[in-house]
Amino acid sequence: MVAFFRWYTRRGDYAQDRLLLQTSLLKEAVAAFGKQLWHIFDRGYAGSRWLAELFDHQATFVIRWPKRYQLIDSKGKRNAWKIATGKTAQVRRQVWDAHLQQRRMAAALALPVTHADFPEHPLWLVVSRLGKGKEPWYLLTNQPCEHKDQLWSVVLAYARRWQIEACFRFSKSELAIQSPRLWFWQNRLKLMMMVTLVYAFLLQLMSPEKEMIRNELLRRWCHRTGKRCQLALTPLYRLRAALAALFSSYQVINQSSG
Repeated sequence: MVAFFRWYTRRGDYAQDRLLLQTSLLKEAVAAFGKQLWHIFDRGYAGSRWLAELFDHQATFVIRWPKRYQLIDSKGKRNAWKIATGKTAQVRRQVWDAHLQQRRMAAALALPVTHADFPEHPLWLVVSRLGKGKEPWYLLTNQPCEHKDQLWSVVLAYARRWQIEACFRFSKSELAIQSPRLWFWQNRLKLMMMVTLVYAFLLQLMSPEKEMIRNELLRRWCHRTGKRCQLALTPLYRLRAALAALFSSYQVINQSSG
């Protein structure tokens, strides 16, 4: 579902500060969902500036922490990769890689740490090793990771971040938000809000309550043949194509009858 959405620009009379806008969205999300919502961030959000906002709003978070960024453990202030060096994995299991569409063996461990600018806030550095030749994930979280179930919940929560990347890719390719041909911001904003409504409608069709409608729509207007196409997980792409085919057919029938 689309819970909160903002379009903004950094140019002209309608320019907005991105950090202020993100902070506003964070405040709304915490007020609406509280502790049950986990905020997942990639490495671009690592650092004192964003950590301060997360602590101020008491948000539950998982941040991909750059391995050369420093944290404090029992031996002092060190790089994240040095803190984890020589530490044996606490748990091992197979996890589903949504990006590669396959299961992979993963090992993980959790280490208590703090940040130099926020020593009063206990944190955990969760290290997920995804196999030989793969760079480990260094995840910084304020969630307790004393038990293996808590540890894996952090790893799996970050693994689901690929859905965010898939959302961006779908919006750019299928909804064409990457190249709007409008010069004035107000006109562009109207178009973007229409795109947001379309995206929210497509997501609504993915809910369990709409399963019968969804299956019938896909069966009649976006039927797939071939093993490769049947195994590919592209529900939003197929829904958009099915609706486009349905509306085009209705338009042709309408014109013929007219």
